Amino acid sequence: MEAKVYSEIFSILKMLGKKYIDNIPEEIKENIINKMDRDYQPVYNISDINRENISEEALSIIVYFNINYWHNDINEDMLIVLNED
Repeated sequence: MEAKVYSEIFSILKMLGKKYIDNIPEEIKENIINKMDRDYQPVYNISDINRENISEEALSIIVYFNINYWHNDINEDMLIVLNED
């Protein structure tokens, strides 16, 4: 995966907040931080995140986190926005 994808994942996690970040294993969080592009730091908020400003790879990882670590607890509004075509 490209470093920019890790940056997108990191930014989305920051947007979601501590509740979500704390449920991801430390090793995975460290991997994201170590591999991200520090010069590319997108800023997301729930009202403007969509498929046009996030890569498919980053979206796939967030869906993976939702299934495996958040137990479908992700903000429903965000899922609706991300699922729109």
